[in-house]
Parts: sequence; structure tokens; C-alpha cells
Amino acid sequence: MQPYLFPYIGYFQMINAAEKFVFYDDVNFIEYGWINRNDILLNGKSWKFSVPLYHMSSFALINATKIDRVNYERWLSKFLKTIEFNYKKAPFYKEVSELISTVLTPEVAMISELAKRSVTLSSSYIGIKTLFTDSSTIYNNSELKAKYRLFDICKKENAGTLICPIGGSSDLYHKEEFAEQNINLFFIKTHDHSYKQFYNTFVPNLSIIDVMMFNSPAEIRNLLEQYTLFDNGVYKPDDLPQNIHPQIVNTGKQKRILLLGGADIQISFIKKAMDLGQYVITCDYLPNNPGHKISNEYHNVSTTNKEAVLALAKKLNIDGISAYAADPAANTAAYVSEKLGIPGNSYSSVMRLSDKYSFRKAMVECGLNTPAFYEVNGVDDIIAALKTFPNGGIIKPVDTSGSKGIHKIEKLPDGTVNRKEITDFYKEATGYSRAKKIIFEEYILRKGFLMTGDFFIDSGKIIFYCFGDVHFNTRINGIVPRSISLPASKHPDFLASAIDDIQKIITYFKINTGVFNVDIIENADGKPVIIDIGARNGGNMFNDIIYYHTGIDLIEGSIYQCLGEKYAINYSGEILGYYAHNVLHSEKDGIFESIEFSPVLEKRIIYKFISPAPGDKVHKFINTSFRMGLLLLKFDSFDEMHDILGNIEKHVIVHLQKE
Repeated sequence: MQPYLFPYIGYFQMINAAEKFVFYDDVNFIEYGWINRNDILLNGKSWKFSVPLYHMSSFALINATKIDRVNYERWLSKFLKTIEFNYKKAPFYKEVSELISTVLTPEVAMISELAKRSVTLSSSYIGIKTLFTDSSTIYNNSELKAKYRLFDICKKENAGTLICPIGGSSDLYHKEEFAEQNINLFFIKTHDHSYKQFYNTFVPNLSIIDVMMFNSPAEIRNLLEQYTLFDNGVYKPDDLPQNIHPQIVNTGKQKRILLLGGADIQISFIKKAMDLGQYVITCDYLPNNPGHKISNEYHNVSTTNKEAVLALAKKLNIDGISAYAADPAANTAAYVSEKLGIPGNSYSSVMRLSDKYSFRKAMVECGLNTPAFYEVNGVDDIIAALKTFPNGGIIKPVDTSGSKGIHKIEKLPDGTVNRKEITDFYKEATGYSRAKKIIFEEYILRKGFLMTGDFFIDSGKIIFYCFGDVHFNTRINGIVPRSISLPASKHPDFLASAIDDIQKIITYFKINTGVFNVDIIENADGKPVIIDIGARNGGNMFNDIIYYHTGIDLIEGSIYQCLGEKYAINYSGEILGYYAHNVLHSEKDGIFESIEFSPVLEKRIIYKFISPAPGDKVHKFINTSFRMGLLLLKFDSFDEMHDILGNIEKHVIVHLQKE
């Protein structure tokens, strides 16, 4: 099992049920997992804490992932104060707070070592006698993968029984295969349990820290016996070794999630869902998308063909559907969820919200600051409207995303218009619109940065939001975003006012659940103006940098919601660092050769994805279809972040082959 930081009691039940426990520390780090974070009790609710890491990446091994020592001491001081403030009246506070300090105080470089300390020292305190070892130190079999590595470890340990956590492994590993190797395979599942906390309502599934605060070691050892062992079939109790709890039931199936898409920016969702033990099916018409290589199952079905996706969903008997970070698929997800009666929003609500003309009319009806707008049916309509727009206008297809078919149109200095340019823009916009409908709206001069943000909706109410500043490449068209940086530069009062307006729209359209994305500007009067709302999570791994910045896992929340489960968010408002993403792109068409990063930027890259290979054709970045890859970046300060992003052309140089 991967080393987790102060894990929940089920982890310790697995340890206690075995004679030897192997820390799987030389496998890939799990982003949004439990290696560097967990939940404790805060004001009667679950609250997540996270140890800061340096260059966290799912491409790095756990035992190669470093703690961010620059920020660790500050984090530790705050965390210990949080423990004291929230648990000082707990019956075992003195002993457990000393244990926490013992675990966290030494100068440990790697998160694997810190997580293992939290497990071994907690086990010793509880009175667990199990032996511990590391997969990286004695087995010398890292080249083996999945079940074959487990076969080898069991053989080297002369082990006849293997206990795994219930979840993803119960669909990946099968008892018949292990039986052929003379290994009994079992999966452990924790029983529902409770104990006295401060409040009348018990908060389950918290870190072992909470368990130890309210229970003596003897009481905890009793809780360690409250589990069930499953196999993938039926065993008789007499078949079990003497040290195995003799309760066996059939596991049944995991929940099945259909993800519409499989792009690189959706991999975080796929990995997270699989880490949570779910079965992930991907579909789109691009079989080479990287997400399909890691999902459990792939089907070549277009995500915008709602009837085909519905037929696939029925055939697969799915439990949930998601359009994570995929704007064109949002309507399909709502349509399928409504038809199948699985969790989601009303198809009509999502359709009307996603239609830019319908959306603008709703803003007017809600009394919000709204740019003047028209549905246009030709070039003459655009020219007529342009005469009334002092700063020009924006032409948009009503039903597209990713800046496709969007252009700014201005009058010429002499007050006339470029009819040919307007005609070309209108034809392009119409070509991108599935409904062949175009909206032309007033261009509003903004103060400062355009902001983008994601917000979490539960039972129709926005319970969490996070905004960032949007950076554009003005040398191309100044419309397609190339970077988003966190935190946003706007005052918190302005952000709160913007959320009030967004809530009015969410209520108007009767949206009940989900993570949605929004773009907002501040007008000349200092008022928020909503530019657009997308009925899906922000793209380009925006939720990843939100997690790094706040510790709030919107990806995990999205997975819970698409399966109809509640997801608690308790955010203290603390920021955990300065993060940004940067979309890699070319400023002209050509043949790709390489990308060069400055030494200054290279030190700040925590994730890198480059799509084209040398010799591939690349296109000018006029919409997000022509992105070449993505960087996630961590900075030491707000000013440093804006200085580098404001001069990104000095730090990211795209080399094209000479013609």
C-alpha cells in the first residue's frame, strides 16, 4: 500500500490484519490522493490539511517527491496551532499532540518518509505489532507491474495470503489468478462505526489523528476489528487462515463513470476516479487521446452525439456521467443523466445556460450588468449594431467554446467598416456554430485583468469559488487565453459581488449541482460583468492549480457529485502558494521542431505536456484547438508570477523548422 499521511482507520485495519505490511513507495505519486494530506475535525466539519510539496507530479515516484522545505515550517506552525485550537479539549489531546509533533518535527526531505513515520509511530502508539518494510529496499522488482509484482513480493516473503484495500484493486486483481500462484487474495472494507466527538453529529472517515484524540489505544484496537474481508467470489470460513477475520461477502461491482472525452487535460479526473476505486469509461472520436490509454475502457463515440452517447450509456449500465473540462460535451452529459435518471442537471437548464443569446437574456431578466447584444442574421445586422457600439463589438457563435469563431470587430479610424473582414468573421462564426446562430455584443472596456473562476454548486447554492487572472497573447488576437494565475488580483469584496451575480444566474436556470466555470470583467463603474458561464470544470488543468493553491479538490468533488454523493468543502481562505498554467502555442503556422524554456522558468515547472513531435504541423493559436501543450507553474511570490507571465515570450520559445 502507498504510504499515506496519518490515514484513516481502515488503513490501520489492513495493517493490523497482516503479519507484514509493505509500503509501496517506489510507484508513481498520486495527485489528489492521501500521500501528503488528510482530514481532521474543524468546527464540527471535515477539514483537509496538506503538507506542501516541491514539484508534485504523478510522473514522479512517491519516494522521489520532496517536501517543500521553504514553506513547510510555516505550514507546520499553523497546522500545530490548528490542532491545538480544535482538539485541546479532546480526552487524549496531550498524548496525541505530542505524537503529531514527533512525527512532523524532524527535517525529513521526502514525503514518503514523513508519511511512513505517521503510520509506524501511530501504529506503535495504538499497540499494533505488525512488521513494516518498503517495496523500494528489499524486493528489487520495480520493473514488474501490477499483479506480477505482487506475485513476486508474496513469493519472496513466502506469503500465502494477500490483503488489499477494497476499491480499484478489486476489479484489477482476481482471486483465480492469485490462486494459481498459491496466494489467497482478500479485500478489506471498514464497517460503519462511530465514537464520541465534540458534537452530536458524528463526522466519519477522518484521519487517525481524530480517532486517537477521542479514543484510548485499547478502544482503537477494538475499532480495528470492525471490518469485512471480501473476495471476488465465495469462500467458506474454514478456508481462511487463522489470523483472518472470517466474514466473507461478494463484492459486487464498482460504480461506473462515463467520461466524455479523454484529452490530456482530463487525465487528472481519470486518475482520481480510479484512485477512488471507480471504473472509468472514456469516449470520443479521437482514439489516440492519452486519457484512453489509462481509462478502464474506451469507446469511439462522439461526445456531441447525444443519442449515440445515450445508447452507449445504456449498454454500459453507467452510474454517473461527466463532461469534466469539456464544454461541447456538457449538454450531452445533462441529456444522458436526465434520460437515465442518474445524477446531473436538467437538460433544458444546461442547454439554455450554454446558449450565449439565451444567457444574455437571462442576465437582463436577473437585473445584472449586461453588454448590449443582438442575434444577427448577416453582415448588415452586424454593421448596423456596430454603429451603436462605441468600443466595437464581439462576434460569437451561440454554442461554441474554446474561443472558436470569436473575433473583435471595430470601426476603422474614419468611422467606416471593413465589410470583407466582417464577412469573413461571420462565415467563420457560422461554421463553428452547430445551431448556425450568431450573437454580436458590445465590447466593454475592462479594468485590470479578465478573471476566470470555478465554483462548486451544492443543492443550488455556491459553496466554494476560486478566481484567477487571465493572461492573453496580444500579439495574436488578444482573445484566446494563454495563462491563468492564482490568486486573482481583484479585491475580495469585488469577488463576493461577482459571486452574488453568478448565484442569481444559477438560481434562474435552476442549476442544482456541479462545478462550473465563469469569466468576469470589471467595467468602468467598478461593477462585475459576467462574460460567460460554462457548465463544466475549467479546462487546461485549472482544477489542478486550484488544488495546489487552496487545498480544495474540485476534481474529487466532481466525481462524488456525478455519482450522486455529497462532498463537504470547508475552506479556511488560506492560500498555499502562487500557481499558474500556461498554454503552449505557436504564433504562426509551421512545422514543429522544439520548445525551449528559460532556466528561470524551468525551475518553476511542476507539470509539462507537449503534444506535437518534431515534424508535426502546428497552427497559429487563434483558438484552443491549436494548443500545443501545457505547463503548470509554481512561483515564490505574486509579483514574480506576474513578471514572468507578463514576459512569457522570453521564457518559452517555440522553434519551427525553416521553410
